[in-house]
Amino acid sequence: MPLVFDCDDLVFDVGFAELVMSSLGKDQDVHAEWDVWFAYMGRLNASLGACRAATTTNSLLASRLAPYVSDGAAVVPNVMNRTQQAYSRELLDAKVAGGFRRSGPVTVGYFSGTPSHVRDFAIASPALARLLDEDDDVSVRIVGYLDDLGALEPHRERVEFQKFMHYVELQRSIAEVEVNIAPLSHTPFNICKSDLKFFEAAAVGTWTVASHTPSLDEAIDDGVTGRLAKAHEWDGALREAVDLARDAQAYADRVTPAAELAHRRWAWDAVAEPLTQALQPWLGRRSR
Repeated sequence: MPLVFDCDDLVFDVGFAELVMSSLGKDQDVHAEWDVWFAYMGRLNASLGACRAATTTNSLLASRLAPYVSDGAAVVPNVMNRTQQAYSRELLDAKVAGGFRRSGPVTVGYFSGTPSHVRDFAIASPALARLLDEDDDVSVRIVGYLDDLGALEPHRERVEFQKFMHYVELQRSIAEVEVNIAPLSHTPFNICKSDLKFFEAAAVGTWTVASHTPSLDEAIDDGVTGRLAKAHEWDGALREAVDLARDAQAYADRVTPAAELAHRRWAWDAVAEPLTQALQPWLGRRSR
């Protein structure tokens, strides 16, 4: 069977090294950073060159990979794994059983994961700061390494920081907030991102406000299963989300169908068919 290259980020072409560094907030005046990223992306490119085919998580990345491989690039989307989905179902069922009742302030969560999302967070932080200016009953949770609050700095005392955690444990933290945000700056690197920031939240019954990307546009039915926001729409989208969270029945009516969709569409075993299709040309040859 030939080698198949699998990748879920635009990190296999050194021509995008500067863009990747910029998107990740790396200091371009530091020579060592250039050495690291050119070496990393160059080695990935060399690995890609040894492969006949590729798999990736969305059609945009597949179109970027296709010129490098003779047998084409196939889409094998991200899904939850079995443990992650089972735990998400437990968390969802508990929220449904409790009627999505809540106490304390409405919490807006940003699950950054790495220290590289300062520019992405800046897409939403001014609107989030204005929301906190106007509404004393809203708080913020940030999970990961992000410490640069930008416009939100005057409200630091209303921000809860949680450390980077295992991705299954992360589902509980997402379940505990009413609003999940997924802001992304509009760059070729970010528009190749997958839809997992939406479905991980949807699976535990949490409403998402996200930036437009091809994957998120395809995943989210705007206003029905989540909210898509252009740069100038974050104020309104956040206010709508907070108001929705304060109406338990309306919130349940939106997030419960979205959760069931997530558990069907991004189920752990939903990957079997696209993966089989991607590998079928070689599996068939082997069987003969």
